[in-house]
This record gives sequence, C-alpha cells and structure tokens, in this order.
Amino acid sequence: MASATSEFKSSEPPLFSLDLEDHREVYPARGGRYQEITLKVLDFLEERDIRGTVVVVGRVAETASWLVQTIAEHGHEIACHSYCHRPLTRETPAQFSEETRRAKAVLEQACGQPVLGYRAPVFSITSETTWVVDLLQEMGFEYSSSVMPSNHPLHGLPGAPTTPFH
Repeated sequence: MASATSEFKSSEPPLFSLDLEDHREVYPARGGRYQEITLKVLDFLEERDIRGTVVVVGRVAETASWLVQTIAEHGHEIACHSYCHRPLTRETPAQFSEETRRAKAVLEQACGQPVLGYRAPVFSITSETTWVVDLLQEMGFEYSSSVMPSNHPLHGLPGAPTTPFH
C-alpha cells in the first residue's frame, strides 16, 4: 500500500468525492476546524492536479460560502449533501423537498454554477426512502450517489448494483 505522501501513478486520473460536513452540533468543543482542513486538502489536490466532487451540506454553504466558492475555483464539482445532514429515514417528503431546494439554491449561489449531484446523508436511500428519487429529478439533479449496495445496520440497499444505474 502506498503512503499518503507517495505520488499516485496511473494512466487514468483518480476519481474521488469528499463530503464536507460540519459536526459542531454533535461536537461543539471542536469548533469549525473543517474550514482549515478543507483548505489543506485543496492544496494537496492542487499540487497533484487532481479534481473531484465535493459534496457539501447546505448549512456549511450558508456559514462559509467563501469556502464553497474556493472549492469551485479550484476546479472541483460541487454536489449537494442535504441541508442539515439528517438521514432520509428521518425526513418527510415535504420537509426533504423544502430543505433540499434551499440547499441546492445556497450551493449554486456560492459556487456560481449548477449543482447537478446529490448524496443523501449516510447513504440513506433505502427501500423505505426510494420516494426521494422522483423529487431529486424534479429539482434538477442529474445524478445521486446515495445508495450503499449492502446490508448495513443503519442504511443500505442490499442487492442494488455496484456500478452506476438508473
């Protein structure tokens, strides 16, 4: 296994996504360290000419729009990670629709480009939450990376394909 400091060697560019969440509500003593860490990650990626998708919670975009703008300026795609990082299993369709529209608008305002991707918090599209798929399409999302194709104690969709699917 290569160390974190070794250079990546491949004929294909690496693919990655990074979830940008602020867990201060869960761990208030930690403060807003995600901003400083995100800037370090951006520098690391810039040095290696690597671009990917950063999946951002709407509240983060409201409190640190400058950071979302900086991520986009570094050439990374911005995708939506809900408004407040609540699993879909704890949402109603109406609440989800209202908050996700808000998150998408805030992210688009911050990054200055359309937000086409969505990832549910903790991959919470399950057999009970497939109602979200139609709502995502109505809101203009072109893809979702919200399914964990496994039997997980909290979330997952056993039997789902492990490659992109409709």
